[in-house]
Amino acid sequence: MTLLEPGLLLERLRVLYSGKPAYDEAFHQGVDIIRGRNSSGKSSIIDFIFFALGGDFVGWKPEAAQCDEVLAQVRVNEVVVTLRRLVAPIRRQPMYIFWGSLNDAIAAPLTSWEMYPFARSDRKESFSQVLFRLLKFPEVRGVGEGNITMHQLLRLMCVDQLSSVSSLFRDEQFDSPLIRKTVGELLLGIFDNKLYEDEIRLRDVRRDIEHAQIEHASLTAALTETGQPLDASVAEEAIQAATAQLDAVRSKIREATQTYEVTDNNQSTDLQQTEEKLRELRASFAATSEEHSTLELKIADSREFIANLERRATALEESEAAEESLGRLVLPVCPECLQPLEPSSDPDHCSLCKQPLDANSRKQRVAKLKHEIAAQIQESRLLLETKRSSFLGLTNQLRETERDLEIEQRRFDDLTGQLRSQRDAALDELYVARGSLESRLEYLQQQRNLAELLRGLANKITQLKVESLEIESRIKQAGARQDARRMQADEALNRIALEFLKRDLPLEAAFTQAQHVDVDFERNVCAVDTRSSFSASSMTYLKSSIHFAILLASLELPFFRYPRFLVDDNIEDKGMEAARSHNFQKLIVDFSDQATVQHQIIFTTSMIAAELDTPARCVGPFYTPEHKTLQF
Repeated sequence: MTLLEPGLLLERLRVLYSGKPAYDEAFHQGVDIIRGRNSSGKSSIIDFIFFALGGDFVGWKPEAAQCDEVLAQVRVNEVVVTLRRLVAPIRRQPMYIFWGSLNDAIAAPLTSWEMYPFARSDRKESFSQVLFRLLKFPEVRGVGEGNITMHQLLRLMCVDQLSSVSSLFRDEQFDSPLIRKTVGELLLGIFDNKLYEDEIRLRDVRRDIEHAQIEHASLTAALTETGQPLDASVAEEAIQAATAQLDAVRSKIREATQTYEVTDNNQSTDLQQTEEKLRELRASFAATSEEHSTLELKIADSREFIANLERRATALEESEAAEESLGRLVLPVCPECLQPLEPSSDPDHCSLCKQPLDANSRKQRVAKLKHEIAAQIQESRLLLETKRSSFLGLTNQLRETERDLEIEQRRFDDLTGQLRSQRDAALDELYVARGSLESRLEYLQQQRNLAELLRGLANKITQLKVESLEIESRIKQAGARQDARRMQADEALNRIALEFLKRDLPLEAAFTQAQHVDVDFERNVCAVDTRSSFSASSMTYLKSSIHFAILLASLELPFFRYPRFLVDDNIEDKGMEAARSHNFQKLIVDFSDQATVQHQIIFTTSMIAAELDTPARCVGPFYTPEHKTLQF
């Protein structure tokens, strides 16, 4: 069968009780039926599947709550991994991931497993981020009230019995319409992560423009009211004039001191203190400058290291694409001695080392390597941010030290220029003039800084407005593409759901005459020709029809991100009669058998159609209250 990415297959599920398997069954592509009488534990297996794949679940039934852990061997696209989670009455359990089959995982030491928390942090990825990378999903950040996780996706992909019969998603105490809408559009391939990022950025840009305009207006009013210049060039001209006057006064002070006879060769106390402080400042400046230069080199090295990792990640993607297009490249000569290589008699063996080739193992290694590179990039970026922060702190420290050094140097120059002679009134006047000019110069520099701040705010507002226009243009173009996909998805969902309804037993007239099926993920409701109220069994049939329509539409439309995987524990709930359930089961199998795209459907039933009760269709035996799914 053709593989459309993303694709998810559950290949084996193993539940442990006191370290021993209480349930261990293999699953296959296509339809997997778990059948048995009521109260035989079928729903517990569905709960374990939901939990093993990343669902947040604590509503364990008494028998299931006794179990220790659940392991699931899954094939994500073409990569096999084993997922492990501990069964506990506490939410947000972490996940342990092993890169390989369940048998290999059982034989491997515990150190071979990688632990990932339920929620992401600055230092550690969540398991949803790892699984999203394997599924090649975009990472949806900051969706209003929360992030999109595997749990949120599985709420639409795993249908349970206890949720409301009118709800498309599994019920949840704190449910968000925005998250439901985003999950629906994400799985149907409508969600455009670039568009979403642009919408988030546009919101931030508009907020920044508003804040910058308010700050600009306030600063302009304050400067105008105090009579200070709004143009930095005016303040700069005043600074240059004051500096020239100060230099002239200092020159006169030096000339005046030379006319007095030296009466004391010893330095004054002020001079000694100034000299000591100047020495300390020079030492501090030299040490900080050296640390600053060293950190600057480290930042450059970190940037180059991250760029190299990103090039490696891109090269892996290009390598995979090239292999998919051109096939495996066979070397004609040995890369060491350049002698011609004898072709391998077995195409499944390497022509160079003659070892057996395993395409799946290679894909597994490539997937793990991509994951490790991504983790390295994340960690390196965090370290780089820390270095940048330290670098900025050192830069500010250097500026402050340099300013203090300049002030002390001027003071030292002035003190050393003074001779221990009797000062006259003229020299005292020069000192007063120098102090006045220094104070004025400091005031003018403050005026210049405020004027430059005003100019910077004006430039910032202009740049943000330009960026806002560019983002709005991109959003308009992406919105048009998104609308086209939404129309395709809606058409496929409506067509397939209507076929399920019209092939139902003639029990609900509204189904046989239906013209349109409405699906609203945000409101978590569905309707047939605007009607949303039917008998409980008909609502169950409608709900399941929509879920299977989503799955089957994903087999037709490659842009769907739905992983071609559906679990339904609600096919015959709410009093559905056997004939109606049998008809629906056969419809599911017919659709599945006609499909040419890899997929998996897992559903439970207490009244299986006789022709479907075969080992090829079913998983495990027919369960009873005496022989339940969980064997302790």
